[in-house]
Amino acid sequence: MRILIAAIVGAFVVFMWGAVSWAMLDLWGGAAERLPVEQESRMIGGLDETLDATGVYFAPMPVEHPADASAEVQAQAMDEWTARHREGPIAMVIFQQEGFEPMAPSIMATGLLIDFVAALLVAAAMTAVGGAYGRRFAIGLAMAVFAALTGHGMYWNWFQFPESWSAAMAADQIIGWSLATLVMAGLVRPRTPVVG
Repeated sequence: MRILIAAIVGAFVVFMWGAVSWAMLDLWGGAAERLPVEQESRMIGGLDETLDATGVYFAPMPVEHPADASAEVQAQAMDEWTARHREGPIAMVIFQQEGFEPMAPSIMATGLLIDFVAALLVAAAMTAVGGAYGRRFAIGLAMAVFAALTGHGMYWNWFQFPESWSAAMAADQIIGWSLATLVMAGLVRPRTPVVG
């Protein structure tokens, strides 16, 4: 029962941190570049004309060739792609062809559900590891840092996401979950008595 309560409270703390950090304080608003409306319209219009469906697009990408293409043809295609990649520019586009309501109740509810499932995992890990409050808090903090490194850190490395974006997203995640963990560590209890 304590795990469930800790997960509910933790999810609420993380969710509220997101509301405060993004909506009220706008801590991370500078992480993404803002375009003038005219430039934004040209960009969106160009994407709408170029892309046929919702999806994630990378450019440049290696040219597709038949499965039975010779090793020479495959090597040439890879060399051409490498040259285009080195020359730049490079783009990763997350394209949503159909519009949707920003901050819709369904989006909020889904976000809260994701936070709850994540908090449930953190609470279960704290309970399984046990120990004093500091140890339980350390487990939650370690999980937050792990998630930030394996998510935002990897995107920064492999896809060259800008440092400002990656650092802001990682900080938001670590701070939010640290706050949740401060509360959760006091709500869960180890399965076995702490000795010493």
